Amino acid sequence: MLLRRINAERLGTWNVLLISALLPSPYYHFALFLFICHFLLWLKNKYYLHFNKQTLFLSLPILVYFLLFVISLLYTDDRLNGLKEIEQHLTFLLVPVLLTHRVSLDMAIKIRKTFLFSTIAFVLLANMLGLYDIVLNNANTVFFEKSPYHRMISYGLTSPFKNWHPTYVVISLVISTIFILGKKLVFPIMLSSFLLIFIGINIVLLNSIMGVFIFLSLILYFSLLDRNYKILLFLTIPILIVLFSKNSKEKLDKVLSMEVQVTDRDHKNSLNLRLAKWKTCLDVFKENVFFGTSPGDNRKDIMNKFIHNKFLFCAENKFGPHNQYLYVLTAFGLLGITPFFAALFFPLYWKYETDFMLFTAIFALFFISEDVLEREQGIFLWTFFYTFHLNTNRAKIKN
Repeated sequence: MLLRRINAERLGTWNVLLISALLPSPYYHFALFLFICHFLLWLKNKYYLHFNKQTLFLSLPILVYFLLFVISLLYTDDRLNGLKEIEQHLTFLLVPVLLTHRVSLDMAIKIRKTFLFSTIAFVLLANMLGLYDIVLNNANTVFFEKSPYHRMISYGLTSPFKNWHPTYVVISLVISTIFILGKKLVFPIMLSSFLLIFIGINIVLLNSIMGVFIFLSLILYFSLLDRNYKILLFLTIPILIVLFSKNSKEKLDKVLSMEVQVTDRDHKNSLNLRLAKWKTCLDVFKENVFFGTSPGDNRKDIMNKFIHNKFLFCAENKFGPHNQYLYVLTAFGLLGITPFFAALFFPLYWKYETDFMLFTAIFALFFISEDVLEREQGIFLWTFFYTFHLNTNRAKIKN
């Protein structure tokens, strides 16, 4: 019996490490299979007996938020799409399953290292494939949804892999930055600098303004927190500035010269496009303040409002809110924003530590510019690290 339990624990450990390796990769879809395996282990080994008031307390905000997807079927017109939305967010139900497994400090270090090196390895592979196409195949441009991208920039960089969205690559790189700078993993100063420069370069290449802001903020934060990190600050920042000074100047000149307005006519102006999306979503919210439109009808109502506001480019491309908070407001109204904020911030009251605080801040900031939790990889990343940080070094739960 004891041998079977040990084998089951080892299998669960390998399963979690595989999940952490897949999450930042282009093959994150397979993480769902491993999540299901984890659930089956949970049932087989009766880990559900560890479910107690504390676990319920920590799981409740996310479970309530998920319940809203089910309740919305009562007032949605498109029930089929509503069911698809429920299916897409089923991973939220694994939060209590993952919370019933204690994560030791040794295991936490292995998870961090696995995630970090998986992120670096796949981004490096993308770099090498991009350089190969440019140098040997003379392929400098790729098309994504009819739009041209330089082979090493944004969707061009991630183009060798299907559905590997630049936003989630940037999020993975930023989370990896925390792992490098945090005290849980100890790297030589030169290796840390090399990894940070590599991460910084790729965040710039992936064309994420929010990513650059968070990355530089993390380096500044850790350098102020610990004087030993000031060396990293002086090694990393100047190199990035030198490498991208010309590109940065061109972008700055473009930002300073552009006219900020709520329109989708300038298709290359991402700020104005987002303003058009956000205004449209706010208009939808004002018409459905308390209960929202429902996830099933949300996209259709936003499209109709795009047309009404004469944002035809947005309507033609079927853009979403590009803001997680606005997605919640349009889909669920004020009814949904409370459990969503509770799921995002309330666990900090229970476990206030640097890594978890930074993890929460990263997602809270990315939620401003992207509807992160409306794609499979975003849900996987948030759910996994949400429970990982809460579960690290917890006291063993008694039956």
